[in-house]
Amino acid sequence: MSLELNAAALGAFRNVRFGNDDAIANLDGDKGIKQNGKLGSFVWKMFRSGTTEAANNAIRTELLQSLGKAFGLGGVSEAEGKVVFSKDFMDKLERILGSAFKRADFGIGDDGVVNSGKPLTQRRITAIVRQASLVGKTGFAVDLYRAKLDAIMQELGIAGLSGAKLEAAIEKQPGLKMFIHAEKALDFLKTGLFMAREEPDGLGGTRTVYGPGGDVDDHSVVRNSTEYQWAREIGDLKNFHGHKFEYRDPATGEYKPLSGDAFQNKVLWNALGGELIHTERAHFSRTDSDDVEPLKKYVWQTVQLFAQKMVDIYFEAKQLGKVPEFLAHLENPGACLEDKGLHLSKFQDKLSPAGDDANALSKADIAELERIANMSVGDNAPPRNAQDMIYDAIDALNKTDEKYDNSEDWNDFAGPLKEKLLGKTAQIVRPEMDEAKGFYEFKPVTDKNGKPVVRPLTAEDIDTVGKACLFNVTAL
Repeated sequence: MSLELNAAALGAFRNVRFGNDDAIANLDGDKGIKQNGKLGSFVWKMFRSGTTEAANNAIRTELLQSLGKAFGLGGVSEAEGKVVFSKDFMDKLERILGSAFKRADFGIGDDGVVNSGKPLTQRRITAIVRQASLVGKTGFAVDLYRAKLDAIMQELGIAGLSGAKLEAAIEKQPGLKMFIHAEKALDFLKTGLFMAREEPDGLGGTRTVYGPGGDVDDHSVVRNSTEYQWAREIGDLKNFHGHKFEYRDPATGEYKPLSGDAFQNKVLWNALGGELIHTERAHFSRTDSDDVEPLKKYVWQTVQLFAQKMVDIYFEAKQLGKVPEFLAHLENPGACLEDKGLHLSKFQDKLSPAGDDANALSKADIAELERIANMSVGDNAPPRNAQDMIYDAIDALNKTDEKYDNSEDWNDFAGPLKEKLLGKTAQIVRPEMDEAKGFYEFKPVTDKNGKPVVRPLTAEDIDTVGKACLFNVTAL
């Protein structure tokens, strides 16, 4: 079953704020919600009339219908003017929402109709809506997913652990380590990267600002240098002769010129708990690029997809009773962060029973993950570059057999790569050795109109580009 959440379907239930957890909710007018007394008052202790019970049943029925729409569940029908909920519908909601749901309080009889007559309090509504928000897949927001992850870590018994206690827990169940890495990933997204956007400057033009607060200064761990950014803003790049890009050294907090692997080794590795990101796959060059945003965007998307998958798959596995399988998968999650994200998505594809709606959704997720995490940085990315496809295939071979990991001979790789990639559509490139840098760069092959050539890969393409890719992999 898919755990996609249409939060809007919960309507007024999301906005219940009576100022008292014991306040009792009833429907008001066109399915609006109003307060009608509070639990424990004299009125509710002494009198619970048939009218009162009917009102309580009505709002509980509306809540069930809203939850069904929010999670896309079937099993809701109508008979003799009454809303009927199937046993399967109630079973699924109970699995999704757990103890927050309190199924017995709805009093569903053999006829499938709500009949308990029990009042529905703000406390119970809040608990149910919060749990729905935690377990349901929604649009990504760092704070929301951090709250989801906090709930997961509480359930797994590692919330707040550190030092020897955390190490002991991970030694007993190695897969728990990935949740610590997901925690670091979300914290990094909240404090480490602030993406640029344009907003009106109040003078009829626009200005570049960063982060949710719209700050004119970029405080990201990697950024355009302040001098370079100012030169860009005023259009005076011809007189700029300093360094264009810089990173924030975690040891000193100072910004330093971006060079070598400093961003990867000093910033990302530490911030993400020892995770490797292939920043060389971003559409960014320290010497040739005009802006650091493509690098920031690649890192953001790669980190986001990993953290989001960790959270979404846990709740889906929990609903299906397969958390042990998920934890077992996390014991060998993949090498780089891109690889982990891809393995997570493929695990999700296998998680749900055959024929379930979640299968189709996760296949789409895999396509998106492959598009974003392994090669693209734009919302309208072109077909994959040949070198990216070959890099991924070489990585996969290196992870499956030490023979490949220890080899620098293209002949060892040529056969398996051609079997995997021959005939696959790609953007064609040609390798060119950069003598100063000591490795190959890849230039797009264009047609007579200057457009990139996109066609199926030939054996010659794979040999030409593959040899250069293998040289880079073994030389770096």
